Amino acid sequence: MPLLNKKPFVKREPPSHLQLSDKVFYCDITNEVFTDFDEYWERLVLCNAMVWTCELTGRPSLTYTEAAESETRARRCLSNVPQVLRKPLLYIATLTRRGRYIDMSEDVFTFVRDRYFVGEEVEAIVKNHWYDCRVIQIIYPTPEEIAKYEFEMAESDEEGSQMMSEAALNGGITAREMNGEMGSVDDDDIQIIKDLAPKKKEVKKLEEGDDYPPFATYKYEVIEIEPWDYKEVKKHTVTWEQIRRVKGTFTREKCKLLLKQCVELSPSGFWVIKENLSRRYDLDNVVYSDIFLGEPPKFRETKAKKMPVSLNPDKEMKKLAAEKRKRERKEAREKNPEVEVKRRGRIPMSEEEKEARKKMLKEEKDGLKLEKKEKQREELKQKLEKDKVEKKIQRELRKEQKRLHQQYMKEWNRVRDDLDCDDHKDLPKPTPVQCRIPDDLFSDFIMVLEFINIFSDLVELKDVYPQGITFDILEHALVEKEVAGVFNDLMQLLLQTIFTLQEEEDDEVEADNTADEGTSTVVASRTGMTLDYTSNSMNQ
Repeated sequence: MPLLNKKPFVKREPPSHLQLSDKVFYCDITNEVFTDFDEYWERLVLCNAMVWTCELTGRPSLTYTEAAESETRARRCLSNVPQVLRKPLLYIATLTRRGRYIDMSEDVFTFVRDRYFVGEEVEAIVKNHWYDCRVIQIIYPTPEEIAKYEFEMAESDEEGSQMMSEAALNGGITAREMNGEMGSVDDDDIQIIKDLAPKKKEVKKLEEGDDYPPFATYKYEVIEIEPWDYKEVKKHTVTWEQIRRVKGTFTREKCKLLLKQCVELSPSGFWVIKENLSRRYDLDNVVYSDIFLGEPPKFRETKAKKMPVSLNPDKEMKKLAAEKRKRERKEAREKNPEVEVKRRGRIPMSEEEKEARKKMLKEEKDGLKLEKKEKQREELKQKLEKDKVEKKIQRELRKEQKRLHQQYMKEWNRVRDDLDCDDHKDLPKPTPVQCRIPDDLFSDFIMVLEFINIFSDLVELKDVYPQGITFDILEHALVEKEVAGVFNDLMQLLLQTIFTLQEEEDDEVEADNTADEGTSTVVASRTGMTLDYTSNSMNQ
């Protein structure tokens, strides 16, 4: 049931005089009925207000619906925790002595995460594949195995420190990248899956005698839940690297949630298992050898700094007694208002003394204000003078820089010999032309190449060579001896162009001659007619 202002919420019972034919107001959020609309409306407003707390997770500032949904999710999450794992988890919690709940939950989770218990269903490597199995026995490591493991861990520590130093020198490599963590993973959201080989970051350096032997040295005997070969189940002995829990079976969030329902703060300042759960699982008669092998773990001990008033009866009694005395004194003053109550402290001042003291304090305050204002005014004046001097210096510097720049530009723009210039640049290195054309004919070769490309439209070069004549093509035409090659095509094009131009020129000359003859005939005819009519009279 959600908590209202962190206190248990009690639903309203239906009225006893309610009949089946009566009309009521039904609140479907809390499954309550009301006969008064104002009470019904107040309950709706209260349910939608963010004053509710999830009883299981402790999440505050929720509405009633959100708190109920949070409790449903929490119960569903707790139902997935295997029953075989609950008794070891609660027993390990009894070995802790913590004053903060989060510390106790972290101790239990860290211990249970790296160990597996008899009867627990796990995944183990069977014939190079992960297969569902059940733990039936825990095997204690031999001294040789422990020594070998410690030697490997010491070597990995040295290699890790060397890699960290190299990364610090090279730069750009973080510790997370060196450890192979390609992304951020939240332990509260997913189960921690161990690698095949324990890494340096997973092996915690504990004090001498703690966590001995290391959890990674234990071996486990498991049996197949279903036969691998579909004939009979077999037993296998696997190391710590070859066994794991099913993903999501046991996570840090589930551990916190489960312990939150099972523990309470004792008057001694430590979190302990509730009495009813301790009796249900018979934790008083359980020993560590029933849960795991070796010596019981030694957890750090911390005590709560502040205790609730309900767990500190002496403090609560003192508080109640103080409130009672205060109430009695108040009642005595109300009953006998004329009786002067004796007070401790200095003698009360008269009105004149109070006025004189007020006046003195006011004068002192005014004097301090004036002194403070004078000091601020002086500081402001000094600051302004300082800024003025700095601005003057900056202005003079800019003026001098401008003068030097103008002088430099004047000198730069002055006419001078090329050898006196200071911005000389080396001539670019020429690139030699490698070709088979003799040096004395190279200029004529370039002239012919330029002529052909300039008058390509007149020569109609594009009809034969759409890409034009390049240096290499013309060189090949002049050097190589081919019967029907490029040289032959060029000669044909040039001769054809020459003949075409000559024909056009002859046509133009003939047209000009014909035009001149016609003009002479017209002129002569007009001249003869004029002579014929020159000697005639006006009548003729």
